[in-house]
Amino acid sequence: MKTFEKISLVAILLLSIGLGATVFILLKIKGQAESRLAIASQNLRELGEQYIDYVVHVDQEIPLKTEVTITRTIPVDIEMLVNDSVLIQANVPVNDSITVPVSLNINEILGVDTTIQITRPVTIQLNTEIPINQKFAASLFRGRLRPSVPIEANVPLDQPVTINFTEPMYITSDIRARLPIRENLRVPIMLTVPMNQRIPLVLPIRQQALVSFTTKMPIEGMIPIVMDIPVKIPLRDTPIKLYLDRVADQLEDMLAF
Repeated sequence: MKTFEKISLVAILLLSIGLGATVFILLKIKGQAESRLAIASQNLRELGEQYIDYVVHVDQEIPLKTEVTITRTIPVDIEMLVNDSVLIQANVPVNDSITVPVSLNINEILGVDTTIQITRPVTIQLNTEIPINQKFAASLFRGRLRPSVPIEANVPLDQPVTINFTEPMYITSDIRARLPIRENLRVPIMLTVPMNQRIPLVLPIRQQALVSFTTKMPIEGMIPIVMDIPVKIPLRDTPIKLYLDRVADQLEDMLAF
């Protein structure tokens, strides 16, 4: 009897020790599970506070119809062609010279009526007769008697004679001119030209002007938009946050007794 009791006590002791060890292991496993579930729940709650980075690609045309007010002066490129006519009324002074090609064959008799100033002595061969009709004083008896003797004759003269012209020599004559003229003559032009006419004007204009807008400007058209828009979506503002918190709560209450 005593042996059986001892055996029963040993068995009970061993059973108690086994049960205690089992409970201890189960409690330890429960603690580890609760710790890991708490971490998972915290991770889910932190995940609900994160953001989703997304890039939205936009490639479309947006209709635009509005009015804008431009408050500052802006530069505007101007490129146009002015085709008009201009009325010009003026007296235009002309002071210039032109080159005139001259091609003449002159065969004319030119009347000359002018004076010529000859500055150098001129030697000419004088071949003529000088008429003499006058009285000469003759010397007789060694000068004691000097009677006047009339003489009338033609004296021939053939010798070179040097002539000095102290005054301008007047010349009137007819001269036959035969000569070709091939020249480029520079002809001065000094005159006043009256102008009263319309002149066609073709003027290309390429410049930049500063334009100020005092009224509203209507704008209507299609605006092409091609862009990549980075979008940051907070999870707390989406239904995902609600479900993550519910899962976290269920994980925390999973091992609660």
